[in-house]
Amino acid sequence: VGYFSSIDVDNQNRPHISYYDTSTDDLKYAYWDGSMWQIEVIDQSGDVGRWTSIAVDTNTNNVHISYCHEGNRDLKYSKWDGSIWTTETVDASGNRGEYTCIDLDSYGNPHIS
Repeated sequence: VGYFSSIDVDNQNRPHISYYDTSTDDLKYAYWDGSMWQIEVIDQSGDVGRWTSIAVDTNTNNVHISYCHEGNRDLKYSKWDGSIWTTETVDASGNRGEYTCIDLDSYGNPHIS
């Protein structure tokens, strides 16, 4: 548990962590809610969640995560919009998802490399 982790903080200086769970091969997300750690499974569509990168929009506290689908090396992206997680494949050309990095511009738009 806890490989390929990435961390960012929200507008209340609370940490948010994305990571790959080696026991289940899933992308997981943990955050400190002010009193305890909360943990969620974000993507469990196969061997997913390696090479995670997380960015928290400090205006909205929405969470953005880029990561790799290990089976076909696709680049994937998940976003928390305040009520639900949405997940999409950014690039399915194969061998694209390793060593990903995500950042947000001043409008909260994600940019992934």
